[in-house]
Amino acid sequence: MSSLVRNWRELFGRVTPEPESPAVGDVTLEARDITVERGGRHILEGVSIEVRAGEVVVLVGPNGAGKSTLLAALAGDQPVIAGRVDVEGTDLTQWSPIDMARRRAVLPKNTPSDFRSALARSFAWDVRPGPELAEQTATALLSLRR
Repeated sequence: MSSLVRNWRELFGRVTPEPESPAVGDVTLEARDITVERGGRHILEGVSIEVRAGEVVVLVGPNGAGKSTLLAALAGDQPVIAGRVDVEGTDLTQWSPIDMARRRAVLPKNTPSDFRSALARSFAWDVRPGPELAEQTATALLSLRR
């Protein structure tokens, strides 16, 4: 074990074990009758969804339908004012940040501009055919966010 890992454990104490992988078909994420409010308006009201291990779930709807709000609520990034979101059968609010990080990953649709710049620089560095192609690719990546 590296000294960095040992120091990390000494600094932060309790190290939670990695979660067991759920069996295919197990309910891993469930929202029951959730309501989400933004700016005093109910964006979602009475929404329920159940996600099972091994499933692929697609949210489809027009702009402003609440797709991103639902995902934010399911990830714990948007408070739910009514109803409940469970991860592996436990209320989302009961999980520690590290335990949630071990169970889900979130890539927000709006990333800071410095992240986009770092991504473009990184991508440009890895492209081999030449600086012109790298610059064009980086420009194209940045234009996707505008």
